[in-house]
Amino acid sequence: MMHTQLNILGMGLKKCFNPKAITGELGSLSIKDYLLLSILLASQVVAFFLSGTFDSMSSLSLIVGIVTIVNLILVNRGRLTNFTFGIVATVFWLIVAVKSHLVGDVFSQSYYLVMQFIGIYAWQKDMLKTHGSEVTPKNMTLGK
Repeated sequence: MMHTQLNILGMGLKKCFNPKAITGELGSLSIKDYLLLSILLASQVVAFFLSGTFDSMSSLSLIVGIVTIVNLILVNRGRLTNFTFGIVATVFWLIVAVKSHLVGDVFSQSYYLVMQFIGIYAWQKDMLKTHGSEVTPKNMTLGK
């Protein structure tokens, strides 16, 4: 079946923002993934409380940290719903960067936001080609 580029992106977006797909993919992680997730999330929360700064920007930074950790665990597993968390983290960090006048971060997060949608398209296209529920990992080799 021939899929158009917008159709592929639409299918990927639909899956990314489907609560059932998100909970399903989060629920299918391995014990090692849950252990790593627990350690990283606990570290993030402890660091937040030890910082002693509890204003709105630091609270938003805590949310960004938590969402980014979940994003990275899902990326590592090749799950398409990682982009849901990636978009949320990017938008929130963009807000922090704008409020903090971090010009370089504003530009980089704007770029990352666009790349989230390109990633959704590329990952969905790969999954359609392989008929899989995860992205096929690729090996990097040194060129000659």
